[in-house]
Amino acid sequence: MHNLKYIILLIFLISTAALANDKKDFKHFGMIPILSEGRIKPLDTFARVTLLGIYGKSALKDLKAIDWLAELLFDQRAAYHRPVFKIRNSDVQKALALEPHENQIYSFIAVSSALKKISPLIQALFTQDSKERSPAQNQLLELYMRVSNYLEISRSISLLVPQFTIGDEQVAKSLDLPAQDRLSYLQVIKRQSILDRILSDIKNKKSKLSKESKDRAIALSESLNSLSGDSESKVLRIVPPQFEKSPDREWVSPWQVVISGQGTPQTVEYFNLWANLSSAYFSPNPVEFEKLAQEVYDYSNKMAQTLASPTKLRWEQLYNQYDLFVKAVAFYILSFLLLCISWLAWKGPLEKASFVALILGAIPHFTGLVIRCYIMARPPVSTLYESIVFVAFIAVLASIFIEARRKGGVGTFIGSVIGIILLFISFGYEKEGDSMGMLAAVLDTNFWLATHVVTITIGYGCCFVASLLGHIYLLIGIFNHKLKRTQEEIEALSKNMLGATLFALFFSVLGTILGGIWADQSWGRFWGWDPKENGAMLICLWLLWAIHGRLSGYFKKASYAAIMCLTSIVVVIAWFGVNLLNVGLHSYGFTESIANNILIFTTLEILFTAGAFWIIQRRQLLTKMGT
Repeated sequence: MHNLKYIILLIFLISTAALANDKKDFKHFGMIPILSEGRIKPLDTFARVTLLGIYGKSALKDLKAIDWLAELLFDQRAAYHRPVFKIRNSDVQKALALEPHENQIYSFIAVSSALKKISPLIQALFTQDSKERSPAQNQLLELYMRVSNYLEISRSISLLVPQFTIGDEQVAKSLDLPAQDRLSYLQVIKRQSILDRILSDIKNKKSKLSKESKDRAIALSESLNSLSGDSESKVLRIVPPQFEKSPDREWVSPWQVVISGQGTPQTVEYFNLWANLSSAYFSPNPVEFEKLAQEVYDYSNKMAQTLASPTKLRWEQLYNQYDLFVKAVAFYILSFLLLCISWLAWKGPLEKASFVALILGAIPHFTGLVIRCYIMARPPVSTLYESIVFVAFIAVLASIFIEARRKGGVGTFIGSVIGIILLFISFGYEKEGDSMGMLAAVLDTNFWLATHVVTITIGYGCCFVASLLGHIYLLIGIFNHKLKRTQEEIEALSKNMLGATLFALFFSVLGTILGGIWADQSWGRFWGWDPKENGAMLICLWLLWAIHGRLSGYFKKASYAAIMCLTSIVVVIAWFGVNLLNVGLHSYGFTESIANNILIFTTLEILFTAGAFWIIQRRQLLTKMGT
């Protein structure tokens, strides 16, 4: 009986290994370099960004993004029927006459067929001014663009995939091609002049071919003409520049190589490897696909020479694979939950455990930022997504410092709350396409990114820490009869709030001054009353007013805490709100559809601050009257 258990366990392990080996490994396929949005990146990143725009997530339920891209390139029959287009707007569903689904996800076949039926409406919407279109109409156009992009990607390597069979010995002999083998467009098109001559003879009734052979030749020509419609596919720019013929060092798509007629022997060999890879995709042996994918990857890097860094491609693939910021959020949530439980029981051990969880969350958070710096060779603060992630880390780092200095869980609470909120907000901006693309020309200056932008975002992080300290101070003022905080603890909290404000002021003022110097070098003026510049100045003036009032004694501790609570509103308006104006030289940072969120946040903050301050003031007044 004892031996039987080992035999069963051995059978289970062998069967598990066999099942695992049946699945293809897309490691090297995902590392193949591609030029997209001005930057050379691995196919894995391209797949994730593309799927994120179509599906709303960077992975399907049963497929990773790179698996999905491989299916789209090599097996359109399966890819076109796979539900991947998420349509949440019921008005868009009705316009397309699509049956409502519980998950609101539709296949390419369903959506493209529906769009084809209303093509006159789509064309009319393109000619209409964007401001006159309804939200549903804008979403309909966005869906049309996504479907078009989906189709273009799927046909990117159609010229390399073996899909033609001549099927006639006479025609095959004339073309000097095998009759029964599957051939690619690229192989057949090389005989285009011969095929044209055959067709000309058929048209002029000079051909000596049989009727069946003539029909085969005509059918082959029609298939080639039909497939040539894919020549507009330019998205998949996987062909490195051929140095002698590409002085601009521009990467191109396979179709662009054929249309331009600038292919080289290297390109021909590269295309042959891709053709072999497409055939290996259907091989029952998964090792064959990975082996050929590695050959394509190695040959691509050989052609690219110094234009693509294999090390960076690998690090970016690892960055995509491990989702470091998601792991950071998981630790921050754990930290918050442990801290909450510590208020009920096991205060000492759980409080320490929550602090450790906060530090463990900061590690992948910091690692993710460092990897992004390495990949892009610049500070990770050039987009709203990046700045949110960076500000979250600064706030967490400041909170760790506070907790290490004074303990008690306040720093842990601040770090976990800000880390959770800001990273979840960043995930929303990531869905808009965090492709780590090239920067606008004015931003593409590492020195100023490392000084002005980094400095001012550090100021944002310190502002949020000071603001949350203000919230905590007011809450203690309301519930201290239950919390039973000592006067010494409350005084320490007030000092931390003032210290965080001073740090916020220092970095905000320094960042604003550096921004003015940058503006003078880029635009020829130090200050132009641009909305972003006004937002930065608003933060500086607000903090100066608050600190001056506190140090002069005009603002008491509760009043100062209330002002610090409202600091978060000032930062949000300066950071996000000015984008709603859609004017100014800082146009690279504009966002849409955030007005309602800002309004809700501002309203809640004002209501909380006003309510808490009123309760504290009323309680103090009643205490004085009682004495």
